[in-house]
Amino acid sequence: MCDRDVTHSCGAAGETGRFRLDRVECQNTARPDAPNIVKVHAHCHTCDSDFVAREPVGLKAISGGAVLSCTHCSNRQAIGQGVFDSLPRFGRRNSA
Repeated sequence: MCDRDVTHSCGAAGETGRFRLDRVECQNTARPDAPNIVKVHAHCHTCDSDFVAREPVGLKAISGGAVLSCTHCSNRQAIGQGVFDSLPRFGRRNSA
């Protein structure tokens, strides 16, 4: 969960099964318990590529989470907000 009102890193190094989430950047919404995921640095286990996803390419916000799609192949996965919230937190810096 993010705790600032600016875009910043809110988690790293999480496995989803199809992807490894290396870094997730989020921006607080009106509800502090529901950060808006704006950018995901990830590794695709299907094609072994590293990529950056952000709306509208590779990242689609959905109710309760987001859909992550590899920008190099057809691999995609819906990821619940709980997964993003459970990522280890580090480096709460502005991403500007």
